[in-house]
Amino acid sequence: MSTAPPVIILPSGELAALGAPNPSRSTQCITLGLCLVLCFAILAFGAVEEWSSLTLHVLSAILFLGWVGQQIERKEALVAANPLYLPMLAFGAVVAVQVYFHVSAYPFATRTQAMHYVSYALLLFVASQTLRTRSEQRRFLVCMSAFSILLAAFSLLQFFGTNGKIYWLRLPQFGGIPFGPYVNHNHYAGVMELLAPMPLVMSLSRSYGNGQRILLAFGGSLMVASIFISGSRGGMLACIVQLLFLGYLLGKERAAKKITLAIACCLLLVVPLVYWLGSESLFDRMKSLQSPMQEKVTGYRQVIIKDGWHMFRDRPLLGWGLGTFPVVYPKYRSFYTNLFVNQAHNDYLQLLDETGLLGFGVGLWFLITLYRAGTRISLSSRRASVAALVGCTGIVVHSFTDFNLQIPANAALFFVLGGIATMNSDT
Repeated sequence: MSTAPPVIILPSGELAALGAPNPSRSTQCITLGLCLVLCFAILAFGAVEEWSSLTLHVLSAILFLGWVGQQIERKEALVAANPLYLPMLAFGAVVAVQVYFHVSAYPFATRTQAMHYVSYALLLFVASQTLRTRSEQRRFLVCMSAFSILLAAFSLLQFFGTNGKIYWLRLPQFGGIPFGPYVNHNHYAGVMELLAPMPLVMSLSRSYGNGQRILLAFGGSLMVASIFISGSRGGMLACIVQLLFLGYLLGKERAAKKITLAIACCLLLVVPLVYWLGSESLFDRMKSLQSPMQEKVTGYRQVIIKDGWHMFRDRPLLGWGLGTFPVVYPKYRSFYTNLFVNQAHNDYLQLLDETGLLGFGVGLWFLITLYRAGTRISLSSRRASVAALVGCTGIVVHSFTDFNLQIPANAALFFVLGGIATMNSDT
């Protein structure tokens, strides 16, 4: 009679001390599978449609089952601890209470949105277990950097040769300002914020040749330039904060001056790229800040935020239920429009409305844990973790003005990078 393999949960440092073997072929396949899942979600319009969301759920489960099968084959499951597991479990408990005690204003929406978070948790877990070695971290960075540079190049090509359709084939059903594979240019900026630090940080590594480092630096600069060319004001601000934060992390290194000078030279490429590729569209976007139409849109967002506070006031402890904002908001809307307000345009306010103080508190716990663990990591020892933390910072800032964490592809990538940023060992 067969028995299940014993499960041993170890801190990452102790796991490193055991002397992990070279990654097996199955580990390499899981790493590549993780990259493919994230790339698919991005290319499938951000996985916002039912078919793509369902595919993301299924692929996440398959990856997790692949990891489980690997442990069964080894006959011993060594599970690396990650400080983000506890806040994610606590958030799951808050949502479970909403469903069990019928707190949610629309239980179906809550259960559907909860499935997204199950997928994010599975991807975070798989990333935390699989990307523990330098070779797998490097494999992940190389694959995602190559994809993201190609994505930025394609998105710019589509932007300048646009016919108003995504991939020149798909017309957005409900309008929008498409850029790359996304209906909304703000969400394209969000995914670039997550991905751009990877080639930039890799370009600082001496393990690559000079030609490779120049190519990575140019690719990262092209990605940063595409954020500005996309016209997302929240993306521009988040990108600037990211670069300042990266400079702070670089300042902690012994060779800080040389590294900072190198990254500054790389980013100087952004200015001529933006001017050459998209100065006209960027300047037009800046001028629109003063236009009556833009003032009207900005005013709507301010009113939505004000209405959102009224929603929170009526259910402060547990909120209205995860995923219920678009269902409940019409009751509180204080302005007339024929448009459907599907999100709060502020992820923090939406979290407060949907999950109350308990859920919002868990969200703060997650962010505090992310930065407490992430900022202890040095660039010289863990480039993947530094790139991941800088990438997460872009979404943390951008979420004050948009709803990138409501886009499954962006949210999945955010949680995977969060898991990488908080891995506190290097085997």
